[in-house]
Amino acid sequence: PRKGLRSLLGALARLTRSERPALVVAGTGDGEEHDARAQAERDGIDVAWRGHLDAGTLRAEIDAADAVAVPSLWPEPFGLVGIEAQARGRPAVAYNVGGVEDWIAGAGIAVRRGDEAALAGAIRAILDETTWSTFSSAARARAEAYRLDTHVERLLHVFEGATIP
Repeated sequence: PRKGLRSLLGALARLTRSERPALVVAGTGDGEEHDARAQAERDGIDVAWRGHLDAGTLRAEIDAADAVAVPSLWPEPFGLVGIEAQARGRPAVAYNVGGVEDWIAGAGIAVRRGDEAALAGAIRAILDETTWSTFSSAARARAEAYRLDTHVERLLHVFEGATIP
């Protein structure tokens, strides 16, 4: 339940069938998959259940996607998948928990935790062609802040400013 898969399905059920994007679920969840499968079937939501993916396959799935959903209901400290998606030019929709607003910052849409109607609206908005293009460019730019060389450069700057007693 912490990852919010069922909440995401609830949001998708609020969209018309023509608005509803294809959903690919990667990873092995926190025990909610059985109930989520039943919910998806009941609500007529097509889901491709991929399970655990190696890094290369995950990148390929992100590349094939228009956006990434991070519907976590618990305050994730950071959530690496959002940055991975941004590096590939994919914006995210998410609940505003934990560190989400730190990494999503203008490169996606964060809505109030558990607000499935707002999440549905965010999905609808981010898949609009013009909006998507703007968020995709922002996602790539935002991901630059998390590159290893950028991080190392920042650390060196901090260390250079430190004084030794």
